[in-house]
Amino acid sequence: MWKRKILKKKARKMLCHQYFIMIAVCFILAFVAGEYGDSLMSITYYDSSQEVESVETTKIYEGMTRPEEPDKEMTAEGPSFSNPHGEKTVVPNSRGVFAKIFRNVTAKGSLFLGVAYTLLPLINNSEAAQIVISVLGVAFSFFWWLFVQNLLMVGEKRFFLEKINYTEVPFRTLLMPWRTGKGVNVTAGMTLKSLYEFLWWLTVAGGVIKHYSYLMVPYILAENPAVSPREAIRLSRRMMDGEKFRAFLLDMSFLGWRILGTLTLGLLDIFFVNPYMASSAAQLYRELRIKTKERQLEGYAYLNDEWLFEIPEGRDRTAEEKKTYPVGCFPSQETKHRVVLRTDYMRTYSFRTLVLLFFSFSIIGWLWEVGLHVVQDGSFVNRGTMYGPWLPIYGWGGVLVLVLLRRIRKNPILTFFLTVVICGILEYWTSWALEAAADTKWWDYSGYFLNLHGRICAEGLFVFGLGGCAIIYILAPVLADLYDRIPVYRQTLLCMMLVAAFAADFSYASMYPNKGRGITDYDTKAVLEDSTGPSKDGLGSDKYPALEAGRARL
Repeated sequence: MWKRKILKKKARKMLCHQYFIMIAVCFILAFVAGEYGDSLMSITYYDSSQEVESVETTKIYEGMTRPEEPDKEMTAEGPSFSNPHGEKTVVPNSRGVFAKIFRNVTAKGSLFLGVAYTLLPLINNSEAAQIVISVLGVAFSFFWWLFVQNLLMVGEKRFFLEKINYTEVPFRTLLMPWRTGKGVNVTAGMTLKSLYEFLWWLTVAGGVIKHYSYLMVPYILAENPAVSPREAIRLSRRMMDGEKFRAFLLDMSFLGWRILGTLTLGLLDIFFVNPYMASSAAQLYRELRIKTKERQLEGYAYLNDEWLFEIPEGRDRTAEEKKTYPVGCFPSQETKHRVVLRTDYMRTYSFRTLVLLFFSFSIIGWLWEVGLHVVQDGSFVNRGTMYGPWLPIYGWGGVLVLVLLRRIRKNPILTFFLTVVICGILEYWTSWALEAAADTKWWDYSGYFLNLHGRICAEGLFVFGLGGCAIIYILAPVLADLYDRIPVYRQTLLCMMLVAAFAADFSYASMYPNKGRGITDYDTKAVLEDSTGPSKDGLGSDKYPALEAGRARL
């Protein structure tokens, strides 16, 4: 017979190891799957439409406006205000895709609605298009709930179950349903559970009872993702027989913590309550599992993961197995997928190859930004400070991540974040150097979400992080293999020709840099939203800026 006080004490002990990873797991589930209610209150409470930095505030009364009301106008840096002293300030979070998503998510309190309100006006304002996109949005939301939210919730249960007996649980445990190839079966089980609960909630009282009857379904699927949906539900009902009210009291024991979490706008939930409750629920499953196997209740054989909570008879765990769950012992082995593209991303690159890759990345970056400008504005603009078909900042960024991150390429997550850091430093320094040398800005992120002095922003760095990973793991190895087929003397000749052309272009651009409309003096299409948030037409603001993903770079 389990006791609530002892169970919660064990749960608190679980928080001593991998605390921040547990926070990250719960935060992802709260943001993506909405599992922890109001945990994101501190984020969704923020209303960016009320934020105006360095601008005298305006209060509009009935039929009267304060005389110091700032005048709104459009500038090259985005929508701005002019205060009585003539100073202009770009409104924060008024430009860029991330800024639009951030404003709409915080205004609507929903990730899906925020993304939908951002993308919908970019397609077409016709009524037919709105209906089509709305239907597609509903379908996508259902698909997301079916194959992402449900599977992530089961992956989270698996993570906390392993945390009971192991001190180091890898973050990829969240992806267990996908990695085992049992995602469809897990989705079916979670969907059937949700359907039964919905039908029982129509009786009100029955909904509360059946909620606790089916409480163990995701944990059963987390231990054995191959169990059939109906068997998982039947086994959960047997495990919860006589335990429903005690489980209810366990939930109620967190009521004080939840109130404190609400008073802190969800911050306490994020940093303590959510992982605490998840750990307690995992401990509850462990106790009920022990009872089920001891009593040999019908269906107990489905609880067949011997390494999850105890050591199988006749086996000793190694020092490593005491820290991490031995994946090879999992009842449902991970499926092996056919390799579509095989690249040796750990390879080394010769100096000639790096030179060719530098020009390849520079030309690809130029094509990217020129192509975006053609699609958005319908006109060709030669981007960058130079006149040739290259943007060297892309070349330097690609070469730097290849050279500096060679030893950590086996860790894609760390590679991504370090790529963001390297590209952020490179872009910030380049912007500062260009402005100091030529007193001109070739790009300006003022008004973008999380920008730093208008030189870098979260949106651009996110794209650079993805692009850097694509270069390291796919593009660079593939291009290098192609270049290796070229005879060495031809590689050398090609490098010399490219370097000579680049040097000539650089010398001329140093004296007469490339400037002009769409390069250093472009018109923004951004329009400041109404102070009350998205307009009442249901589409956000009346006009949205076109996607401006690229800025001319050195």
